[in-house]
Amino acid sequence: MANYHTVQSGDTLWGISRQYQISVDEIKRLNNMSDASLSLGQRLQVSVDSPSYGSGNTATASSPNTSVYTVQAGDSLWRIATKFNISVNEIKALNNLSSNSLSLGQQLRVSGGSNYTAPVATPTVQTNSPTVVKAPVFTPRPSYVVQAGDSMWRVSQKVGVSVNDLKSINDLDSNILRIGQMLYLEEKPEVASQAAPVQNPQPTQAAPKIIYHTVVSGDSLYRIAMAYNVSVQDIKESNGLSSNALSLGQRLMITKEVKTTNYNSGSGGNNNSDGDSSSGGGNGQGDNSSSVPKTGNISKYEQNKKEVINLDAINGVQIFGSGLSASVGRGGANRQADVEKVQRRFVQLDYMNSVDGLSQIQATISAIDNFQRRNKIDWWAGKSSLIGASGYSNGLINPNDVTYKLLREYTKYDITYKDHRGNLEKVSFSNFVRSNYSVYPYGISYSGTVVHDIPAAYYESVGLSRQLAEALEFVSKNEGKFDAINSYDKAAFSFGFIQFAGETGGGTFPNMMALIKDRNPSLFEEAFGRFGIDVEYTYKNDKYEPASMVVFTPDGKRYVGTDAEKYIRADKVLHGVFVRAGQNIEVAKLQVLAAVQEYVKPALRAKISLNANGVDVNREPVTDFINSAGGITVLIDLAVNQGLTGALRIFAPAMEQVARQTGITSLVALKNIDEKRVIQTIIANATDARVRTRPQKVLDAGISFS
Repeated sequence: MANYHTVQSGDTLWGISRQYQISVDEIKRLNNMSDASLSLGQRLQVSVDSPSYGSGNTATASSPNTSVYTVQAGDSLWRIATKFNISVNEIKALNNLSSNSLSLGQQLRVSGGSNYTAPVATPTVQTNSPTVVKAPVFTPRPSYVVQAGDSMWRVSQKVGVSVNDLKSINDLDSNILRIGQMLYLEEKPEVASQAAPVQNPQPTQAAPKIIYHTVVSGDSLYRIAMAYNVSVQDIKESNGLSSNALSLGQRLMITKEVKTTNYNSGSGGNNNSDGDSSSGGGNGQGDNSSSVPKTGNISKYEQNKKEVINLDAINGVQIFGSGLSASVGRGGANRQADVEKVQRRFVQLDYMNSVDGLSQIQATISAIDNFQRRNKIDWWAGKSSLIGASGYSNGLINPNDVTYKLLREYTKYDITYKDHRGNLEKVSFSNFVRSNYSVYPYGISYSGTVVHDIPAAYYESVGLSRQLAEALEFVSKNEGKFDAINSYDKAAFSFGFIQFAGETGGGTFPNMMALIKDRNPSLFEEAFGRFGIDVEYTYKNDKYEPASMVVFTPDGKRYVGTDAEKYIRADKVLHGVFVRAGQNIEVAKLQVLAAVQEYVKPALRAKISLNANGVDVNREPVTDFINSAGGITVLIDLAVNQGLTGALRIFAPAMEQVARQTGITSLVALKNIDEKRVIQTIIANATDARVRTRPQKVLDAGISFS
């Protein structure tokens, strides 16, 4: 049965679409509207029916026109208003509220629409067994992107949130807005922390849980799946989706199996992402183990992020909404509404100065040409499986082709944060990294800005000679600064001056984090722990192994290992946490120590095997043959980039080839091999561009091979 809305003073299509959780285009289609103009008293058909559940907490009707709703974790006035099809101001008037703040268990009078039933799963549990109550599922905060002609008052009227509340929510000191600026429409919800279980979990099956999610700006199927701990395929199957494309305001049903956790006495257990893991630790004499609690102070982590880090993400998701109805550009259908969407996005990206519809179609075509050229659309067209789009035409945007994909989802991130001294800093980076090593188009590459002046005495204190310190410093130039981050390649997440790569890619990132926590726990807490980032590890035989990252998320989940790294990869606020950490010279010093332990010392202790022109070498120290400043620099560099085993596999055939070419027939002669020629041979034989360019930089730098 269709629902209808009668237009009142102050209504806009955008505001009505948010109220009924459908898109503006859908309202226009249902009512045969050619534009967004409205008239008082106009009756509009809307298509959202209130969700119904078989059991749960239901708002109780106290009169034919009034019901009472009990505030739950994660609620906001805006979210409650959308549930009951009324405005925020109406709820505030009915309840004599002077602000938007709510408290758990608070009862609110609401009016209009049908009674709302909260989605509460009813688990089946064993008798007399306590259960874990999980924190509420996280829904991204509703937001609005400032358009040309907007003022603070006009935005307030569109979204139904007062000017003062908009300024308070977004920490604004004035009414000045800029095109493309993102405004949040409600405060970030506080999420209650979980009580830490004291016994071992034994999961039992419970009834399926059904949740409804309304697509907001910045959403993707992957991000939504991460938030609700389900797979992308599950969401697609539950909603009959044939592609990953989403539209603003689209309503998705999330169906998941809920585990109710019973606890029995005993010890042991496996790590997982639901917070059921046992603490880390090793066995045997000499172990130093670090365990991470199964739960964290979630609300405090989120408050700390809010106080220290501010993220602005600007993309075209909200501008395009449900997408383009037809092609735009050279030879395209060029429908007015589609052309204006493209123009608004180009104004946001500074490719155009104004939105003038079809009168500026030639300028729009020129902007499309420029966008395609600057962003190498032909390169991205060859990565169709990576970005989930295919095909492009010069000067033309087709719905869901490569140009549209980048135009809609290319995102610039601006992060402002307070460093450990309280100073304000700002960094910017963007997604869609154009690299042959990209596996995640929404990741970023940030080379960093911080170069700390670490005293030579510190390098000596961690066991580096001047020669080795210079080698490590040179290697770092191929990687980044102390605050550098990569989250686009197979490593999932890499951090630091030599890009400690994630466990996902077989790297040493968790080991480096374990070292920081082990050597300086208070530093670790200030830089990482208070934002919900942790690491569990065992220290034995001079190694932090095994070590695994841990992340506590806003919805109360605990991700471990590669799952944690992939969560960090997707969360750009956590990128800001790491950038901020790199600003601290004490973190930088421990990065250096980690590099020495993870790469320099293992490379110097490595043993190599080869047969050089009849000279058989079986697991001899590599430094018996490669010991010049240049040779050691390349060895460490390739060990960082390819792993130590990979580096030795590159050196061995190059040494064999040089031995044949120079007539080496004895072990003594092999130990005096021309190291520069070995490096030149490595470069000549390389099929990986990194193996070719990195040693070449050592040659170009004039580092000695004698």
